[in-house]
Parts: sequence; structure tokens; C-alpha cells
Amino acid sequence: MSPVTDTRREYFEGIAARWESIVDAGRIRLRLSPVLDELAIGADEHILDLGCGTGILTSLLLPLLSAGGRVSAVDFSGAMLELAREKVPDRRVAWIASDAVSLPLPDASVDRVIAFSTWPHFPEPGAVLRELHRVLRPGGKVHIIHIDSRPTINAIHSNAGGAIGRDHLQPASELAAMVSQFGFQQAAASDDVDRYTVTATRDLAR
Repeated sequence: MSPVTDTRREYFEGIAARWESIVDAGRIRLRLSPVLDELAIGADEHILDLGCGTGILTSLLLPLLSAGGRVSAVDFSGAMLELAREKVPDRRVAWIASDAVSLPLPDASVDRVIAFSTWPHFPEPGAVLRELHRVLRPGGKVHIIHIDSRPTINAIHSNAGGAIGRDHLQPASELAAMVSQFGFQQAAASDDVDRYTVTATRDLAR
């Protein structure tokens, strides 16, 4: 693990207990729910919540899934995962402590990946994209989502300083082009005043 990643982990471990007040979990739920509705999530899907934090996204996904659906909720912060597990005691969720570049999931085992409010914190985005391509089934989808504008996200991180001070989002069109270089097709980008999204489909080749 790189020193940069270790420093990020220490940062998130330190603020885990205050996280939902810092980010305003109620506001997130209100604004994220309609975004998820637009994704047309299948009831039996296996979804990877990449960088799940305290489980806000996972808690919104579960009502959209049947008894056969499931979520693999991954985070590198043990403190965040502990809080999430306590808040969301659902057997359909596997809480996984892992780095995003070495996921303990089989090849082609995931229907959909959602990286909500996490992408700037990955120091090796290309390695993450390769790993997502590996775990997604052919035709599976990846969604990189923020519910604030890119300038807002970047200003928040700059003002926070320290371990995340330089964790900035690139223009969504640039990220979509990068995603397309790692075995994903139909990459679409939105980069406006209240949302930043990149969505792409894993190619059909194994």
C-alpha cells in the first residue's frame, strides 16, 4: 500500500464517527434517490458499492433489490465499515475491507458498480478501472457519481487540505475518454451545476 493511500485511510478513519454530519446524510439521501431511479437497477442484480463509507448508498440500494439481489460494499476504512454494518444489518450485504485495486471478488461476478462520491480519492484510477473491468460481467455497467458540481467537489477537497487536498475531479469528458481505454463502451458524461456522472458499459469480450 502506498504512503499516500495509507494517509487517506488514516484521514477517513479519523472522521468516520462524524462523517454523516459532515456530508449531511439526509441531503444525500434526498438527492441521490432520484439518481438511482434513473439507473433502472434490476431487482436481482449484484451491485458493487465502491467506497461505501458508512453505508448511505447501500441503504438506498436495498429497497430496489429483491431477496435475490445483493450488494458488495467495499471500503478501505475499517471504522467506516463498522459503522455501516451496524446501521444496515441486512443479509444481502457483504461488507468488505479492501483497496479498490485488489477486490476479493471473482471475475465477471458483478452486474453493476457504483462509485458514489469516491472517485477523486483513488490515486491509481487506471488500476481501479482495470479491476472493475475484471469483476464486472460482460455488459455490466459502471457509474461514477457525484451530486454536486466538479468545482464544488474540488473546492471542498482543497479546503479540507491534508490527505485529500489534491483529490480533484477531472472534467467528466476526460474521465469518460479514460474509461473507454480500459475495455468500457458507450461512455457518457454529465458535468453540470448539480451533478457529475460518468457511466459506461463493460465490453462483451471476456
